[in-house]
This record gives sequence, C-alpha cells and structure tokens, in this order.
Amino acid sequence: MAENIVSGEDVILRTLEQIVGPSNATCKLPDLVAYEKDQNWPFVNPHLPDYVVKAYNKKQVREIVRLASRTKTPLIALASGINVRGLCIPSQGGIILDMRDMNKILDINLEMMTATIQPGVSSAQFSAACRKLGVRPAVTSAPDTASIFANYMLIGLYHTSSSDGNLHVLSMEIILPSGEIIKTGSSGLIGSPGPHARAGGPDLTGLFTGQPGAFGVATEMTVKLYPLEKFNAMVAYGFEEWGPAVEVGQKLMDARVALEVDIIDDNLMRTFLAPIADLKMREQVEKLLPRVLVMTAIGDTVKERMKINKKIAEDVCKEVEGGTKFAAMSAGGLSELTTGGRITVGMLERGYYHCFAFYGPLNMTVEYADLFYNTAEEHGFNARLDSSCLAIPQAPWNGQQTYFEGEVLTVDPTIDEERERILEYSEDVVYKLLDLGIYGWFRPYAETMDLTLERWGTTGEFMKRIKQLIDPDHIMNPGKFIF
Repeated sequence: MAENIVSGEDVILRTLEQIVGPSNATCKLPDLVAYEKDQNWPFVNPHLPDYVVKAYNKKQVREIVRLASRTKTPLIALASGINVRGLCIPSQGGIILDMRDMNKILDINLEMMTATIQPGVSSAQFSAACRKLGVRPAVTSAPDTASIFANYMLIGLYHTSSSDGNLHVLSMEIILPSGEIIKTGSSGLIGSPGPHARAGGPDLTGLFTGQPGAFGVATEMTVKLYPLEKFNAMVAYGFEEWGPAVEVGQKLMDARVALEVDIIDDNLMRTFLAPIADLKMREQVEKLLPRVLVMTAIGDTVKERMKINKKIAEDVCKEVEGGTKFAAMSAGGLSELTTGGRITVGMLERGYYHCFAFYGPLNMTVEYADLFYNTAEEHGFNARLDSSCLAIPQAPWNGQQTYFEGEVLTVDPTIDEERERILEYSEDVVYKLLDLGIYGWFRPYAETMDLTLERWGTTGEFMKRIKQLIDPDHIMNPGKFIF
C-alpha cells in the first residue's frame, strides 16, 4: 500500500500502533500468514492481509474503522478465528481487525431473560456462565471454541433446540464505516427500559445479520435466553429408507414434544462414533447402523413432563412401519443434541470435509438427499462412503422449514486432481439446488454468493444499493457479500 508510505514511514501502521499500542499492530509477514486462509481455501484463495490489529475495546474499534474509512483500506472484522467458510479471508488485502480479546459477557438479565456479549465470547464460555444461573442460550452446533456472537450474527449454524427458533438477536451495537455508532432494536431508543422489543420502523437488527461484516463492525449484542431443561432424554429409531424417516420427522413436529429432531444417514452417523477409542467396539456398532436414523431430543424443567413427552415421541416413531429402536447412539447423540458442539472429530479424522447447508421444505428431503448422492457419484465420489445428508426439521416453530446439510467427507484438497473435483462438484450442486428449489443458504457461502446473485434479480440490485449507501467506498469485508 505505497500511498500510505511517507518518507519511509508506514502511516497506517503508525496510526494503528497509536490506537492499540505497538505490540498489538503488525505488518510482519510471520504475523500475517496466520490470517491468509482457513478450511475453505480451495474455494477462497489464500491472501495475506496488509495489517493485523488486535482491539480490546469499542473505542479502539471505532478509531480503527475511521482510519480504514479515511484511507479507503479494506477492513475485515474477525471474532474468534475459528472460521471455515472463507468469510474472513482478506481477499483484497487490508486490515484484519482481530477482536477475540473482546470476550466479556457484559450482562445476564434473568428478569428480562437476555444477555449482552462481546464478539470474542465463545459458545462454551457463554453456556457455562448461563448454566450457573439456571438458564441457557441457544447453543450453536459449531465447535465450543467458536464465537457464538458471530454465529448469531450470521444467523449461524442450526441451533441445538429447534423449538427456540433461529432468530435470537434482540439488538446490536454497530460501528458504521463512517465511524458513527448506532444501536438496533429498542436499544436505539433513548430511555428504553431494555432491549426486549423493537422500537418501531424498519428492522435494523435484521439488516445487520446474515452478512459477514459487510455493513459495519458489531461490538455488542443482546440475545435471548431460555429456561434450562434439567431433565433430558433421547429417542432414536432407525430406518432403511429416507421416506419413512421423513414421515416420522413430520409427525414429531406435529406432536410438539421434541426440542430437536435430527434425521441423518449412516455415513454421518459414523462421525458420532469417532470418540469411541475401542476400535473393535466401534466396528461392532458400525455394523448395526441403519441407513437413516431419527434422533429426537426431549427435555423439560419437570421430570414427569419429560417422561410423558418421551413416551409420546416413542409412540410416534412406532406408528411408522419399518422403524427399529436404536439405543447405540443414545449417549453421544443426546450430548450433541442437548449441549451443542458439533462432533467434528469424526469428520476431520476422515480428511477435509465440504458442506452445503441450506433451508428448504421437509417434504423435499428425499429429493435433496438423492441430489447429493447422485451428484457425488457423477463426480467420482462413492455416495455410500464419501457423501452424507442430514435434515433437521424446524416446523412447527419456524413454519415449514428444515435445515439441510449435504457433505463430502473424504477428499484431499492438497492433491490438485481432488481439489478440482470438489470445485466442480460444488458448482454443480449449487446450480442443481437452485434449480430444484431452496429457501436460501443458512449463511453466506463464498462459493455460492456469485451463483446465487444471478437468481436475485431486482432484489439483488436493491441489496447492492443498500451496501453502496452504508459503505460507499466498499471497505467492509469486500467481496464477501453482494459484490
């Protein structure tokens, strides 16, 4: 960035050092390398930032934003660094704003059932603090070390309890590219008694979610809390086809007794078995795996009510022919469904995994599963060993909506041929899903945005105008949202 060098002095670096101190700002190559790529590097090419700066408070963040705006330098905000989708890769260089040390839980309000957190707060940190007080947040299924703030802001990974819904943010504090600070929701109303209701007018909280720091830098967030279920159980039934399993999923939604229902295939089930150290035992369990498993998490604050709901869930599963009770998954499955923290050990031990996650109607599950398996085969993968599919119905809490994942678990992207194959597979899947019909991606994917923009038409042009209005110099995480 030659225009920022004056008489051999880097003005941007010097200013960053003045804001955060010399030890917290750098342009040294060894320090920059750690930020150049993430797990999605085959899709988002590695690129070094020009600077990395670590901020510890909102005053520093504001000054850094103002500096970026003044010098028209790209600015990429990073919450915890546990990234997998290329959304924080500085594809046009610029400043990485590392906020992982802004990790305070500022308030837990039991009367309002809310909590206010900073960007660096992890899922495990937040859950532990809430549980001590007898409440819980909506826990993402991201790793426990990931920023729960970032997951909420992106309307993140699906949440542990579908009955909570998937919109948990009540208000945010945003530093705009201009350096102005705004608060969304009722928090923006002077004299408001709290953040638990909107203040009228457009939903500004919604405007700043679902996009990876493209409109500003969020420094605080107030989210909903929920009662802590003290008593939990799981009901698991296996089927040899997707159709009956989907029917059970719909019936469980209609019964309204579950916290969460997961419908997964045998390939994904194997990832749950990874923590079993006894390989012989693991092999024995694998032989028993059904083709498709329905896992139902039951929970309540009252033990007797939990038992009644468990009995109802079991009766629902028995109604559909072909199902077999499957207790082998209960321990790990229950932990996964009630506490969160996706079991990634099994995925990672099988190599690089690539995932498409999106929302669509439950009655299209069989079509989505066939699309993933067939496309995997077309691109040289083994559908029964390399490809997996899951469906997590969100109805009745979010209408007729289901969270879907299609995954390829065994590919080595360090081999050129394998990398090209996963790239071709990916583009093929995106077009096929859009042609078949989906509600939308569960959060922005770098490899889907350009292809999806073709289908947005006038709506996409409108979003571009909003981006232009808020960020006229396109400094906020350029290339990761709209354009």
